[in-house]
Amino acid sequence: MKRFTVAVLAAAALGLGAASSAWALEVNGHANVNYDAYNSDTEDGNFRASGELDVSHSSDSGSLHVDLDLVNILNTSAPSDIPSGTDPLNNVSADTGIGVDVEQAYLTIPLHEMVSVDAGLMNSPFGGEGQDATDIPFAKNGLLWEAVPSNIAGAMARVDLASVVPVEHLNLNLGFINSRADATGALEKSNDIVVTADAEVVKGISVGLGYLTDNGKATALSGNNGLKDEYGDSFDLLLGLSLNELVDLPVGVGFAFEYLSADPAATSGNLDSGYGLNLDIDIGMVSLAGRWETGEFEGGAAGGNPDQTSSSVAATYPFGDDTSVKVDYSNRYTDDDTSVGGAAAHSTETVTVQFLHWF
Repeated sequence: MKRFTVAVLAAAALGLGAASSAWALEVNGHANVNYDAYNSDTEDGNFRASGELDVSHSSDSGSLHVDLDLVNILNTSAPSDIPSGTDPLNNVSADTGIGVDVEQAYLTIPLHEMVSVDAGLMNSPFGGEGQDATDIPFAKNGLLWEAVPSNIAGAMARVDLASVVPVEHLNLNLGFINSRADATGALEKSNDIVVTADAEVVKGISVGLGYLTDNGKATALSGNNGLKDEYGDSFDLLLGLSLNELVDLPVGVGFAFEYLSADPAATSGNLDSGYGLNLDIDIGMVSLAGRWETGEFEGGAAGGNPDQTSSSVAATYPFGDDTSVKVDYSNRYTDDDTSVGGAAAHSTETVTVQFLHWF
């Protein structure tokens, strides 16, 4: 993260004299280039690129945070395993061109040393996987991430209870959502509630819980991103284990488990339930990661989405403190749904090389 100061000659601009005030902005961001070395469904050798610019300003009375996604900077192909619409991580779109998406734009007001309120458009606290390329050890997001809202718009109260509860940390989020956004950036008006809690109960063992209501109007959006009216209320369970915090190991080892449950309409084709396992191993200069996820979808192919299982393995090598290269192998298997008029079982394999720089 880099900090710079911008002098604002507000009074001079108003013709009120030479008085001025200075305020500081924090600016960071990243850019990633993905090369599809192999894709079983499309032609190999495709490049894709995206980036992000984050700007924030903080003071004693509050803060402002804006994230801008630079999408479709370079896109020579849209692989068939990616849903239609803009994917902010992989920069793949079948129906939009180069542009700038506002990923986040919210202000934070501190009410107490333990309580603050965020208002605006922000990343959803519901779900276990991060949204940006810098947040995950793989070249693209997983199956369960596609079935939860990536962004929400509304107001969110955040409570830090670490000082009053005998655990390593305990954070609560309570949000009243006027609209929700999926990875395409599409918004839908609704009056929903999201509640999440995450705690490190003892050093190295963490638990997360999430509950999300669904009172929105039925609106068709591309892909599975965003829990809309076709979903019922949703529940998410996260368990994390860092073995290095419990035992002395020569390498870093971490496990994560996620269970996601919803109650979609019978023919919606949306996720009914799914779970996944993650493994991270840090052996020094190289980091290894594995992910396996499976999901049962309501309605099968008749509803537009058969059951699916996905797996990924990735290796990341850092070049200094701000650059890395990653190799990712992923496989997504779609169940045989010919019994309900769908397509036969199908497996899509990809090998992606990702170059990532952040500041």
